[in-house]
Amino acid sequence: DFAIPGPRVGAAVADRLVEYCEVDLSARQDWEAMVDRALVLLGINKVDMDKLPFPGAAAVQHPIIAEACTQFQANAIEEFFPATGPVQGSVAGAATQESEAQASRAEGFMNFQLTAIDTDYYGDTDQMLFYLPIIGSVFRKAFHDPRDQMPKARYVKSEDFIAPYGARDLKNCPRYA
Repeated sequence: DFAIPGPRVGAAVADRLVEYCEVDLSARQDWEAMVDRALVLLGINKVDMDKLPFPGAAAVQHPIIAEACTQFQANAIEEFFPATGPVQGSVAGAATQESEAQASRAEGFMNFQLTAIDTDYYGDTDQMLFYLPIIGSVFRKAFHDPRDQMPKARYVKSEDFIAPYGARDLKNCPRYA
């Protein structure tokens, strides 16, 4: 017999999930404070205009670090989007003429998908690569978008991703949301 759990069982599961989220968010408070401070120092987060030395002063307090982040982004985007396209296909194992042709077709299709069809992929990747040197971790969610029936891969801001702070990778992570 398949029994539908009562409302109390569902509430207990929800309570446990909320508890896990609170524990995970609490464990990363120092990291979040550091990120917030870094974004203020780089002039990315809104700065209280009263704290600036004079009206019209730049909010960037560390322009060399801001430039280093921009240089990282510029170099990384070239690696992610070379002239031949973001996807490089190859055959795993023994290559045959047929498998080489199949890899070439898959590479061509994926490059077309990521550069011509999914027009937001480049901008999303560019934004992700800007935040990577500042925040230290970035995440990308791959999914099938029900609105346009297309596969997508989108940048998820680290502050919007909840996982145990000490987890070394997602494969061995007990939970994440």
